[in-house]
Amino acid sequence: MFSFFEVEYNGNSVPCCNIRSDIPDHKDYVVGKISSEHGVFDIYFNKIMTEWRRDLLPFSKKKAPCDICYDRLIPETPENISQFNEVSNKLGLIQLEKA
Repeated sequence: MFSFFEVEYNGNSVPCCNIRSDIPDHKDYVVGKISSEHGVFDIYFNKIMTEWRRDLLPFSKKKAPCDICYDRLIPETPENISQFNEVSNKLGLIQLEKA
């Protein structure tokens, strides 16, 4: 989510490799479609993807479908919270309290 997204054979884009646009239960997670009007940067920085990444930043419970994903789960340690706060401060986002 933070460094890539998936582009499928039909041009549909989904946030990660654990989501597929051809699975009926995943159709609501399509975030765009590559076309002559919408390139990769348009989709990566669109409102849906930006909000999705913002929701994933804190160590709190995630929304579906990310709530059942444990891929690259980062533990809530003082070091990770410090690193999160450093990046968040540069981006003007929320700050977390120490664990």
